[in-house]
Amino acid sequence: MKPYIAKKLPFNEEINYNEITKQLLKTNASVSKFDGMLGETSINKELFLNPLTKKEAVLSSKIEGTQATLTEFLEIEVEDGKNSTQSKYDDFIEISNYNKAIAYAEDELNEKNRITLWMIRNIHKILLTGARGKDKNPGEFRNDQNWIGKPGSPIEEAIFIPVAPEHLMESLENLEEYISNYDEQSALVQAAIIHVQFEKIHPFKDGNGRIGRMLIPLFLYYKGLISRPVIYISEYLEENRDEYYDKLNSVEGDLGWKDWILFFLKAVEAQADKNIGKIRELQKLYEEYKVIIGEILNTKNSIYILDSLFQHPICKSSTIYESVSSKTDIDSSTIDRYIKKLVENGILIPEQDKDRHKKYYFKKLIDIIQ
Repeated sequence: MKPYIAKKLPFNEEINYNEITKQLLKTNASVSKFDGMLGETSINKELFLNPLTKKEAVLSSKIEGTQATLTEFLEIEVEDGKNSTQSKYDDFIEISNYNKAIAYAEDELNEKNRITLWMIRNIHKILLTGARGKDKNPGEFRNDQNWIGKPGSPIEEAIFIPVAPEHLMESLENLEEYISNYDEQSALVQAAIIHVQFEKIHPFKDGNGRIGRMLIPLFLYYKGLISRPVIYISEYLEENRDEYYDKLNSVEGDLGWKDWILFFLKAVEAQADKNIGKIRELQKLYEEYKVIIGEILNTKNSIYILDSLFQHPICKSSTIYESVSSKTDIDSSTIDRYIKKLVENGILIPEQDKDRHKKYYFKKLIDIIQ
């Protein structure tokens, strides 16, 4: 098998929009509906997007081999990584880095309004710093040949060999030009092409899959299709992993691009629809518990407590104190008293068999986002 030769973008002759129009219209409608929901002034977007972003980080990392669930990640997060096994801690670092990388990229786009190779390298550096790929040249494009195959298998047994190192930069520069200075008829179709091209180039020694998936919401945000880079499709890709890899690897064959783009559009539609449902559930929960917690605690601070629980559905008393004390004058003993009332009323579930520094679970919220 020879290294992949990246076709120069754009290649309009390979995209027949007549064959994808029906699905494209459906996907655009779902994306517009989801983005319209985020534009509502009645919702605190960050409270509802925070858990969805963390879930994406967990699932995108899981595709690459991490084992931690969202609940496990939140448990380790509230402990600052302490009292966990090495493997779970390694998962925690990878997932945390994913969150940091997407936040960095959004800030960078807001400042410079451009997706560049320099930005992608910085995303990679954040993603791998201190993580299992820290020895894989974080932030640097590879200068040798890599390949995809069974772990430990030689290049002769590879199932795919990416672009050769001597052609890497010209392929990446063409991709950068396509991202920044070209408009397909549809930004969604362009995002589908970018994802495939990036994965086929495979420019890093590690982390290519996560960055390739991260580029999807970043590109749609850059093109103005969404007002925040928060349409993540890793959940759909994880649930349809075999089909995902099959479609990704078949774009060079007959109908390959059509099949891949239709799969991609269905993934975006499904995820947008699912996120709409999740945010509605979270909104309903928030409004319901704004009343319930207000009645239980009978204090003007109850809304700050609720906001803290949405930000940290697995928490400690110190977590809530740090969050709430920055907004109102309150002491830790008052927080402990509030927590006791919330436990007595079944809103928080305490960690069992632990007297001090115990964790508390806002199970209603965890059940929605898990």
